[in-house]
Parts: sequence; C-alpha cells; structure tokens
Amino acid sequence: MVAAYQTMGKTLRITVNGDSMRPIMNSGDKLWIYFAKRTPRLGEIVLFSTKDGYVIHRVVKCLKSGGLITKGDGNYMWDSIVVSEADVVGFAETQCRSHILMMFASHLSYCEGKWNDLAYHGRRCMRRPRLMLGSFFRFVYQQMLKCIQSPI
Repeated sequence: MVAAYQTMGKTLRITVNGDSMRPIMNSGDKLWIYFAKRTPRLGEIVLFSTKDGYVIHRVVKCLKSGGLITKGDGNYMWDSIVVSEADVVGFAETQCRSHILMMFASHLSYCEGKWNDLAYHGRRCMRRPRLMLGSFFRFVYQQMLKCIQSPI
C-alpha cells in the first residue's frame, strides 16, 4: 500500500504500531505520511523500508557518506542499521515550534545512544556513570520534544 501511495504522490494516514517513538507518538496514534524526493534533515521523523517492513524513526545523525542514523525517541540506542537516503520513502507530518531546538534534541538523542552503547560495550568499571549520563540526555531531550513537536 505504501508503494502505491508513493507512486501516486498522495498523503497516507497510518496507525502507529509500537512504543519506540514515545512520548511524541504512542501505539494506536494516527499519523500522516507524505512522500517527497528530497534529502532528510536532522531531527525529522522519516518512514524507511527495511528487509522486515517499514519503520518510523527520527534522524539523529546525517553521515557524510549519505547514510542516516535513526533512533526511536523511546529507544535507548540508535538503530543497528545505517539507513541510506534511497530507503527513505516518506516523512511524517508534524508541527515543530523550533527547528533549532529540534536539531539540538536530535543531538541529545544521539548522545544518549552513544553513552548507552559505551555503557554496554565499553569497560565495565564506567558502566553506571555512562548509564546515568545517558538517562540525563534522555530526560532532557524527551522533555524538549514534548514542548516543541506534536503530530498533526
């Protein structure tokens, strides 16, 4: 169905399944997806295809190679795959009060994933401080997201 709407260039209304994008989107929420051929920006919520289906997550880092690191707002670490721009099929329609704050929140989300990755895969003696710092990043960026962005 996504491919049909994409070729027609129409907007698609989908139901969110899962809690990976909490607190912005909860399971059962309705979301509008529009299809455009453009480069995703930092902080945007994108719909991309994987071998298992479609995923809606936020872009938290744009790589120089053209890849994107994505992460669900409710997840502790970023996605295990690097998403290519060609895999991005749509963009979520959201209201954002400040794009600068959105970019800052995306950087904090990336930092949370980085610190949690270091806590679980780094030296064991630094695990607790890294997890505490990751939790602090998570709290700050989720509070920012609640204030500056909402789905349409």
